[in-house]
Amino acid sequence: MEQLPKIKFYAVRNKEGKWFRRKGYGGYGDTWTNNFGQARIYSRIGPARGVISFFANNYPTYGIPSLLELQVTGMTLLDETDRIKKQQERKQRHEATREQAARIQELKMAEDNLKQAQQRLKNLKTH
Repeated sequence: MEQLPKIKFYAVRNKEGKWFRRKGYGGYGDTWTNNFGQARIYSRIGPARGVISFFANNYPTYGIPSLLELQVTGMTLLDETDRIKKQQERKQRHEATREQAARIQELKMAEDNLKQAQQRLKNLKTH
Protein backbone atom coordinates (compact mmCIF):
# COMPACT_ATOMS: atom_id res chain seq x y z
CA MET A 1 0.00 0.00 0.00
CA GLU A 2 1.36 3.40 -0.92
CA GLN A 3 2.18 5.95 1.72
CA LEU A 4 -0.26 8.88 1.88
CA PRO A 5 1.31 12.33 1.78
CA LYS A 6 0.87 14.34 4.95
CA ILE A 7 -1.54 17.10 4.03
CA LYS A 8 -2.58 19.78 6.47
CA PHE A 9 -5.23 22.46 6.17
CA TYR A 10 -6.01 25.33 8.52
CA ALA A 11 -9.16 27.07 9.73
CA VAL A 12 -9.74 30.03 12.03
CA ARG A 13 -12.31 29.95 14.84
CA ASN A 14 -13.26 32.78 17.18
CA LYS A 15 -13.88 32.61 20.91
CA GLU A 16 -17.61 32.02 20.31
CA GLY A 17 -16.83 28.89 18.32
CA LYS A 18 -17.76 30.45 14.97
CA TRP A 19 -15.67 29.88 11.85
CA PHE A 20 -14.08 32.59 9.71
CA ARG A 21 -15.84 32.39 6.36
CA ARG A 22 -14.92 33.12 2.77
CA LYS A 23 -16.69 36.22 1.44
CA GLY A 24 -14.66 37.02 -1.65
CA TYR A 25 -13.84 40.40 -3.11
CA GLY A 26 -16.45 42.94 -2.08
CA GLY A 27 -18.32 40.19 -0.22
CA TYR A 28 -21.18 40.79 2.12
CA GLY A 29 -22.73 39.09 5.11
CA ASP A 30 -21.32 38.02 8.44
CA THR A 31 -17.60 37.40 8.75
CA TRP A 32 -18.14 34.48 11.12
CA THR A 33 -20.45 31.49 10.65
CA ASN A 34 -21.59 28.50 12.70
CA ASN A 35 -21.53 26.29 9.60
CA PHE A 36 -18.15 24.61 9.11
CA GLY A 37 -19.10 23.95 5.48
CA GLN A 38 -18.88 27.71 4.85
CA ALA A 39 -15.59 28.11 6.71
CA ARG A 40 -12.57 29.31 4.82
CA ILE A 41 -9.97 26.56 4.65
CA TYR A 42 -6.34 27.51 4.12
CA SER A 43 -3.78 25.22 2.53
CA ARG A 44 -0.92 27.19 4.12
CA ILE A 45 -0.54 28.35 7.70
CA GLY A 46 0.63 31.91 6.88
CA PRO A 47 -2.65 33.35 5.55
CA ALA A 48 -4.58 31.81 8.44
CA ARG A 49 -2.18 33.39 10.91
CA GLY A 50 -2.62 36.69 9.08
CA VAL A 51 -6.37 36.60 9.79
CA ILE A 52 -5.67 35.93 13.46
CA SER A 53 -3.16 38.80 13.60
CA PHE A 54 -5.64 41.15 11.90
CA PHE A 55 -8.39 40.49 14.43
CA ALA A 56 -6.00 40.50 17.40
CA ASN A 57 -4.49 43.85 16.36
CA ASN A 58 -7.58 45.66 15.07
CA TYR A 59 -10.20 44.29 17.49
CA PRO A 60 -8.33 43.65 20.77
CA THR A 61 -11.54 43.46 22.83
CA TYR A 62 -12.89 40.78 20.50
CA GLY A 63 -10.30 38.25 21.61
CA ILE A 64 -7.67 36.29 19.73
CA PRO A 65 -9.12 33.69 17.34
CA SER A 66 -7.88 30.11 17.42
CA LEU A 67 -5.98 28.32 14.67
CA LEU A 68 -7.11 24.79 13.92
CA GLU A 69 -4.97 22.35 11.98
CA LEU A 70 -6.89 19.80 9.94
CA GLN A 71 -4.97 16.69 8.87
CA VAL A 72 -6.00 14.47 6.00
CA THR A 73 -6.07 10.87 7.20
CA GLY A 74 -7.60 9.13 4.21
CA MET A 75 -7.96 9.30 0.50
CA THR A 76 -10.46 7.79 -1.94
CA LEU A 77 -9.99 7.56 -5.67
CA LEU A 78 -13.22 8.42 -7.48
CA ASP A 79 -13.81 6.94 -10.94
CA GLU A 80 -15.28 9.63 -13.17
CA THR A 81 -15.35 7.52 -16.37
CA ASP A 82 -19.12 6.90 -16.42
CA ARG A 83 -19.95 10.51 -15.62
CA ILE A 84 -17.70 11.81 -18.39
CA LYS A 85 -19.12 9.31 -20.91
CA LYS A 86 -22.66 10.44 -20.11
CA GLN A 87 -21.58 14.08 -20.39
CA GLN A 88 -19.97 13.45 -23.78
CA GLU A 89 -23.06 11.59 -25.04
CA ARG A 90 -25.29 14.45 -23.90
CA LYS A 91 -23.02 16.91 -25.68
CA GLN A 92 -23.10 14.85 -28.89
CA ARG A 93 -26.92 14.62 -28.78
CA HIS A 94 -27.15 18.37 -28.21
CA GLU A 95 -24.77 19.05 -31.10
CA ALA A 96 -26.73 16.72 -33.42
CA THR A 97 -29.99 18.46 -32.48
CA ARG A 98 -28.41 21.85 -33.08
CA GLU A 99 -27.06 20.80 -36.47
CA GLN A 100 -30.45 19.37 -37.47
CA ALA A 101 -32.18 22.61 -36.48
CA ALA A 102 -29.59 24.59 -38.47
CA ARG A 103 -30.18 22.43 -41.56
CA ILE A 104 -33.95 22.84 -41.25
CA GLN A 105 -33.46 26.60 -40.97
CA GLU A 106 -31.19 26.60 -44.06
CA LEU A 107 -33.76 24.58 -46.02
CA LYS A 108 -36.52 27.00 -45.01
CA MET A 109 -34.39 29.98 -46.05
CA ALA A 110 -33.59 28.32 -49.40
CA GLU A 111 -37.29 27.62 -50.03
CA ASP A 112 -38.14 31.24 -49.19
CA ASN A 113 -35.40 32.47 -51.54
CA LEU A 114 -36.73 30.18 -54.27
CA LYS A 115 -40.26 31.54 -53.82
CA GLN A 116 -38.95 35.11 -53.95
CA ALA A 117 -36.93 34.37 -57.08
CA GLN A 118 -39.92 32.71 -58.74
CA GLN A 119 -42.06 35.71 -57.87
CA ARG A 120 -39.46 38.10 -59.33
CA LEU A 121 -39.28 35.98 -62.50
CA LYS A 122 -43.05 35.99 -62.77
CA ASN A 123 -43.11 39.78 -62.32
CA LEU A 124 -40.44 40.21 -65.00
CA LYS A 125 -42.41 38.08 -67.48
CA THR A 126 -45.57 40.14 -66.93
CA HIS A 127 -43.81 43.47 -67.64
